[in-house]
Amino acid sequence: MNKIEFADYIKYFIDKQVDLLALKGADYQQEGDALSNFKEIAVSSGRSPLEVWHTLMHKHLVAINNFVKGQELKCEGIESRLLDLANFALLGGALIKENGISSPYSSVLENYGRMKNLYGKALEKRNFLVLDEDDGGID
Repeated sequence: MNKIEFADYIKYFIDKQVDLLALKGADYQQEGDALSNFKEIAVSSGRSPLEVWHTLMHKHLVAINNFVKGQELKCEGIESRLLDLANFALLGGALIKENGISSPYSSVLENYGRMKNLYGKALEKRNFLVLDEDDGGID
């Protein structure tokens, strides 16, 4: 996959990720709290919201591991599992941020806007690449 195809795939994946997060979030969120399901399960199970998040995320990792080992995924395809895993990474980061837990990931989450701007600039530059008909190179 070349860089342009990869950039297109990133946009496709992130668009699907955002759509899926909103769709599933509507079923799990209560009272406007995007993390309420982890908190509710934590209270009923005597665990922390972060422990609940880890357990729920791990089930997606198990399915991905089974796929890698050659097992057919019957309920949801691999792309859906990867999207869920990516969304669980965001949800875990949100739990960490909300609870003020010090983490090496905190700086990445805090710099999200900067990374988004860099990604946008990379896509803008990609749009200006043209194949030169004279020499076959990219201008």
